Amino acid sequence: MPNRIIRDGILTSKPVNGLSEGAELFYRRLMSVVDDFGRFHADLTILRTQVYPLKPDAYPESTVATFLAECQHADLIRVYETGRSRFLEMLNFRQRTRAQGSKFPSSDGTTQAYAEQVTVTGQTETPQPIDSRLDGQSAVNRPPRDGQVRTYTETETYTKTDTEAWDAERAFEELWNAYPAKGRVKRPLSQQYFCDKVRNPEAFQVILSAVKGVWSKSEKWAKGFIMALPAWLDQECWKEQPEPAGGTQAATGPQYRKWEPPKVTAEDLAASAAWFQELAADDAKRRERDRTA
Repeated sequence: MPNRIIRDGILTSKPVNGLSEGAELFYRRLMSVVDDFGRFHADLTILRTQVYPLKPDAYPESTVATFLAECQHADLIRVYETGRSRFLEMLNFRQRTRAQGSKFPSSDGTTQAYAEQVTVTGQTETPQPIDSRLDGQSAVNRPPRDGQVRTYTETETYTKTDTEAWDAERAFEELWNAYPAKGRVKRPLSQQYFCDKVRNPEAFQVILSAVKGVWSKSEKWAKGFIMALPAWLDQECWKEQPEPAGGTQAATGPQYRKWEPPKVTAEDLAASAAWFQELAADDAKRRERDRTA
C-alpha cells in the first residue's frame, strides 16, 4: 500500500468538513487505496473490500454508494466510465508521484504518457522539477553515475514514453475473451488482479501467450478443471508449466508396475504348518499350568 502525505489543510477544508462522519472516514481511507495519481476502481464491490478490508460486511454496497455520492457532491471525487468499467479520481490529490503513469485510464479514456527531457549546459548539473505535461518538455538535469561531467547541447534530449502504448483496458478485454468461458467469473475482481499484476505490454504478452499456449493444451483444461480467472491471476499461474493433454510428461516420468502377491511354495506351507503346531503346543501347556495352579 503506498505511503501518503496528509497535509494539515484537510482539517480546515470546507468540502471535507461538510461530509458526514462516515463519508469523511471513507474519503480518508480511500486516500490509501488510490494510486499515485488518485485513481482507482469505482466498482462498489471492489471499493467495499479494499477500503474496509477487515470489516467489509459492516459496510454494504448501498452505504459505500452513499459515501461516494457525498464525496462527488462535495467535488472531492470524480467518477467516470471508460469502456465497460467505472473509475474514480480524487481531485487535487497532489501527491508525490513515483510511477511514470497511472495504471487506470484518465477521465478522457486515454492512458497518459509522461515525458522527461534532459538538457545540461555548462559544467554543473542542478536538479530541477519535472514538468509532466504531455505537450511540454522539461529541463531535468541528472548527475552522472560514473562521476564524470557530461555536457550536452540544448538540442540533446531523451524522452520516456513507456506508458504511451499501454492500454490496460483493452489488454484486459483481450485476456478476458481468450480465457475459457468456464473460468470467466467475477469480472471486476479479475480486472483488479490484472491491474495489480500487469503493468506493461511485455508482461501482458507473457500472460496471453501462456493462456493461448501451454494452458490451452494442458491436461487440466482438457478435462474441464479450469480455475477462476481471479484466482489464476492472483496465483500467477502463467509462470507454471502444466502437464500437457495426453500425459506426455507422465510418460517420461518414473514407471511403476502393478503389485502382485508373492507365490507360495510347498516349503513355505510346511514351515507355516509347523509354526502353527508349535503355537498350539505352547498354548496347551499354558492352559495346563493355569488349571493346576
